[in-house]
Amino acid sequence: MIGLAQDGLYIYAALLLAYWFWGKPSNLRQIHREAALSAGITGVFGLLINVLIAHFFFRPRPFVTLHTVPLIHHAADASFPSDHTTGSTGLAGGAYLRDHAMGTFFAILALLIGFSRVYVGVHYPTDVLGGFGVGLFSTFVVAAAKKPMDHLIKQLIANWEKISARLSRVESANKS
Repeated sequence: MIGLAQDGLYIYAALLLAYWFWGKPSNLRQIHREAALSAGITGVFGLLINVLIAHFFFRPRPFVTLHTVPLIHHAADASFPSDHTTGSTGLAGGAYLRDHAMGTFFAILALLIGFSRVYVGVHYPTDVLGGFGVGLFSTFVVAAAKKPMDHLIKQLIANWEKISARLSRVESANKS
């Protein structure tokens, strides 16, 4: 639990990178890349919402209020809503919009991360519930903006493929 509470978002980053590069035939790789970008956009959008919420509503963390020692080191910043839970729920929701299997796996991971944040003493259960709510809200907003999101995601993938092709040509030219 401690590892998930501390490193859950790093696990997501590693999984998103793996999804980005994994998949043959190329149509499967395209689905994975779309899911990874959708997840990233949705997760970041949820975290931006959290910044606004924390600006207007500050709740101290449980270890500050209850004078306990958490199982992990954490700054005494705003507790509500949980950034880890918001980000992981947004990542799961965004992934689910494009790839149900990836999104389901990420949702299970989001539940575990949310529980772990309470377990280690850095969040109240309501902080985690709030994080789930913000993550789901960001998912619904991204889903509602399907047309512009589709265009953005396809453009980002096309740009990546152009850059990747150019780098391959430069590398080939340097070897000869």
